Amino acid sequence: MAHNAISFINSKNEEISLCNYETTKDLIELWGRTGFEAPLVTYIDEESADGHIATIGVKINARDVSINMVVVGGSEAQRDSVFHNLINKIFEYGTGSVWGKLKLSRSDGSFVYLNCIYAGGIDEIVEQYTKFHKFVLRFHASDPFFYDEDFTEFIFSDTEQHGLYLGDVYFGDIYLQGGANTAVLNINNTGQVCYPVITIVGPAKTISLYNVTTGKTLAMDSAFELADEEVLTIDCRDRLRSIILAQYGQGDEDITSSMALGSTLVFPINPGLNVIEITYTDTTANTSVNFAFQKRYLSA
Repeated sequence: MAHNAISFINSKNEEISLCNYETTKDLIELWGRTGFEAPLVTYIDEESADGHIATIGVKINARDVSINMVVVGGSEAQRDSVFHNLINKIFEYGTGSVWGKLKLSRSDGSFVYLNCIYAGGIDEIVEQYTKFHKFVLRFHASDPFFYDEDFTEFIFSDTEQHGLYLGDVYFGDIYLQGGANTAVLNINNTGQVCYPVITIVGPAKTISLYNVTTGKTLAMDSAFELADEEVLTIDCRDRLRSIILAQYGQGDEDITSSMALGSTLVFPINPGLNVIEITYTDTTANTSVNFAFQKRYLSA
């Protein structure tokens, strides 16, 4: 039996444990997981006219994982009841952009998840035993990264217009630099390259983020003003990059075009230390910033 907790959460947010050895003992993961270490890569080689060959690019491929399972019942009917419940929860089809995810504990006790779909295994079962089935569950992940269950967050605000103030919930080191409205975040990213989501509650002007480590800048145009009670969400994650303005009583508006020249939403947090400066002006006690990101890993 495998030691780490593991479950599947489908697109309806229904969760089913894939190993309940400590409780009902009717659905158990066996040893022999595959695909949970580093994914395969594809490389591109180029040959020059003089015959020299060099690798000019490496791409991380999608990931396929498998889990060895056994379902057990006191009778054939009890076995099938557990088995059919499993099928109903993990089997999804059709078209969509949001699917399920495997949630599992790492050796240090932390939880990570892999965005994936059930891809097969149950169809290969051969009827051999009355009270149990042994089979393999296979899952396909077009995004090969394992993500922290929770976001790492830096939260601060300007309580009395005297400068940025650390909120009650934060991680890492934040200190003031220079004037009253620049915060410096020292972020130690222990995972792979990831991308933040920044949420700013107005009022605020001259909004700018600068990663000293990478040299990347993310700033709003100098003419942009975030009014009181307006919320600006800057999402830098893969396939989700956007800048959304939520105006009180008026809904959401995509204002990515209001980004300043020279800025980019490809704003990575590299492995290791990242020094990030966040600056804004014209704040009140209502102003706050939430800088958040999910660490991601190549193995679980």
